[in-house]
Amino acid sequence: MSNEMKPFNICDTLRKRLQEINDKKDNTQAKIKTSSEQLQRLFSNGPKNTRQTTAQIDAKIDELECRRTATSIALKEEKDILRQIKSLGKAKIQCEENKAHERLIQEKKAEVSALRTE
Repeated sequence: MSNEMKPFNICDTLRKRLQEINDKKDNTQAKIKTSSEQLQRLFSNGPKNTRQTTAQIDAKIDELECRRTATSIALKEEKDILRQIKSLGKAKIQCEENKAHERLIQEKKAEVSALRTE
């Protein structure tokens, strides 16, 4: 058995390191591209924006409910108030969906930003 050492070749070592770095860079770029595409889909497929905040909607619902129960009103007007309350309930759900969607967008932006700084 010979105890010969293989000669050290710096060119091969540097080529291997460069290839590893290029592979890592390509992998990161692919991740950035897919995350950016997902972010674009989130922007384009977002729910319809509401003009009021959840607190404003709650206040309006409370006001209508108080008006409905505290005063004597015609049946037609009471039905109208109930329709408004139902509509505001839907708007509140949509507002909450908007907030969740916005959180997803912010998380995806942070992910893309983190990938770019690697």
